[in-house]
Amino acid sequence: MSEIKNPKILPNNNEAEQSLLGSILIDDTVATEVLSELKESDFYFVAHKLIYNAMCELQREGKPVDIITLSDKLIKSKTADKSGRVSTTDNLQKVGGMSYLTELTNIIPSSANYRYYFNIIKKNGMLRTIINASNKISENTYNSDDSDMALAYAEKTIFDISDNQENKDLVHVNDTINKVLKGYEDVLTNPDSNKGQLSHFKNLDKYTNGYKGGQMIILAARPGCGKTSFAMNIVCNIARKEPEKVVAVFNLEMSISELTQRILLTMASVPHESVMTGASADEFKRLWQAKKVLETSNVYIDDTANTTPEQIMSKCRRLKQMKKRLDLVVIDYLQLLKAHTSRQSIQQEVTEISRSLKIMAKELDVPVLALSQTSRDLEKREDGDPKMSDLRESGSIEQDADQVYFLIKQKVSESTTDDIIDLHIVKHRSGACGKISFKWEGSMVKFTPITSEEVRNIKQASKTVDEAIAVANALEAEKQAELAKSGNTTDFISNGDDCVDRIDIDDLTPPPDSPNTVVIDNGDNAGQPDWNAEFDNIVSNITIPQNVTDEE
Repeated sequence: MSEIKNPKILPNNNEAEQSLLGSILIDDTVATEVLSELKESDFYFVAHKLIYNAMCELQREGKPVDIITLSDKLIKSKTADKSGRVSTTDNLQKVGGMSYLTELTNIIPSSANYRYYFNIIKKNGMLRTIINASNKISENTYNSDDSDMALAYAEKTIFDISDNQENKDLVHVNDTINKVLKGYEDVLTNPDSNKGQLSHFKNLDKYTNGYKGGQMIILAARPGCGKTSFAMNIVCNIARKEPEKVVAVFNLEMSISELTQRILLTMASVPHESVMTGASADEFKRLWQAKKVLETSNVYIDDTANTTPEQIMSKCRRLKQMKKRLDLVVIDYLQLLKAHTSRQSIQQEVTEISRSLKIMAKELDVPVLALSQTSRDLEKREDGDPKMSDLRESGSIEQDADQVYFLIKQKVSESTTDDIIDLHIVKHRSGACGKISFKWEGSMVKFTPITSEEVRNIKQASKTVDEAIAVANALEAEKQAELAKSGNTTDFISNGDDCVDRIDIDDLTPPPDSPNTVVIDNGDNAGQPDWNAEFDNIVSNITIPQNVTDEE
């Protein structure tokens, strides 16, 4: 069989296509083997595409594929126009009539070599697909003003070809059971051997056992509940405890400097107010220590706005190629991403974005932590328990995600700025769901895991403080009420802290003169004492013992 080598004609092999179709007609088992692995685009000639489509319809209807059933299906072929109206078309004459079908059955003596014909057809189909993709890339590049968008389009177009070719066969469970048992045995000798990328929040890692490559994790919350801060706390934990791990952070609403500031303050445990008003020497020491840790880490940040999943995949692919590994990708947040193709509704765009992120996680074999907004329905419900339907434009997000988290803030007390934030795991494909509590220290942008007992203690302590404040306020209100009843005839004397004694103004009379005090008027100022004479008079009345010497 000779293949077409003319560079102006796309790769094809007419004899191979005829031989494979003939093998299907003379051997029904061949149809079962290859029809599901083929696509219409694998055939180059129009007649063979029509025959292939008719064969697939017969197979879906459960009918045998032979020359009689095939000719009948071609005569009654149904086609739909742009408006959706279905009409019957006679495709038998378009493919060459009954004589051509008979020719296909006589072109080969047996179907023994059908797999050889099949491989030739698949190879030529792939080459044509690559050529067509190259033409699209070339045309898009000529018309593009943005080199990054052109590169992202080229990468997506080529990788879409690879993704569409994935077609795995059924595998017997015995082929994988040994691998699974080997993993269990490794855990006995090394408990960390089967763990993924840890968040280094122990209470969370107990549920997840670490994030595995290919997983998409959704972290959702209402605005102001700490989505970005929680994700950055995980990044800080990895940077501090596993500096060799490579983490890529894509933030579409904050600048790199703002994000770096958060990471630095969290890692150094320094309040934001301190660095704004002037940090202490000890705080500056912790900031410099955090700086050294970040310098040795492998955290990379991108703050490009209006980016697409394809652009993110392109950057992650280059980063993984450069560093030889990629351990976690953080995207803040999903609804701000821009779909590659314009859709009619936001739901369709989010569907495309969600699917693209899941594909990226699988292709790059990396866990993707994507942040998401929630709908207002969560705030309207009295119980406050989140559901997957609370995800904004959910649908595809809850389907594609391997794990779904919700952050719910509960105010501890009006007398403190610290809150308790509950992380609800509402979906977990490979583990249990549950609720985990964290103490939120807003001044340091820091999450600290706490147990249920600690939550009760914090609430009880805050309740005690609130009750004490309430009692003090009640006493003050009572004093103010008494003051209002007494009118203006009373006054207060302060002891430096609070008004404690109430004295009538009429009682404020001067004390009686002391008999030992003499007031002398020198005549210069009427009514004014002569203080010099007063001093001399006092000194003259002091008696010094005779036996006291100067040395004593």
